Amino acid sequence: MSLCSRCHKRKAKRKCAALRSEICNLCCGELREKNVPCPLICPYLNKHQTYQEQKKARQKSEETPQLPDNHEQLQRVEYLIFNLEVNILKLHKIQPGLTDSLIHEAINYCIRELQKGRSRLIIPGEASGPVNQLGKYFLEVLDKSRLDRQIFIPGEQLSLETEEKMRALSILKSYIQRFSKDEKENGYLRDLMSRFEKLTQKSGLT
Repeated sequence: MSLCSRCHKRKAKRKCAALRSEICNLCCGELREKNVPCPLICPYLNKHQTYQEQKKARQKSEETPQLPDNHEQLQRVEYLIFNLEVNILKLHKIQPGLTDSLIHEAINYCIRELQKGRSRLIIPGEASGPVNQLGKYFLEVLDKSRLDRQIFIPGEQLSLETEEKMRALSILKSYIQRFSKDEKENGYLRDLMSRFEKLTQKSGLT
């Protein structure tokens, strides 16, 4: 097999119609639609475009979690998010080193743990990942969350389902990711403090 006509280092595995020569996979990706006019019939171009479209669709799906279908479910998920954010704010006051990134990692850990618990599938010999202490704390907060509002069942506490916890975590994760695109560090934490400060002022609490 001949060497790539561009880099002259790697094996040439693709026939480039634009360059009329054989090039390696890496050079194909580097040149594609940037430095060479790729013909629309190029199979590598079509494969790349399909992959990028699927990737964007997955990212959009992850960034826009599905909201609950009815009002009661929405209130239950909102309660979980509020409960998590109250505890995040408490932690931030005693642990100044808390960052958006650490919170995001902890939420990912929670989602993975809830998914494992929901599947109830035990794979022999599978090694468990490292424990995320902040994520473990968030799971404890979720486990202790109970609803005793009169708008649900007067005099009774309602436990919250795993699916509702997953939705709450996904929505919160999506919200944090919006701030990660901002150049400023810890945009989510700053927004959280601002929201709760306004809430405190409106309620007249100190």
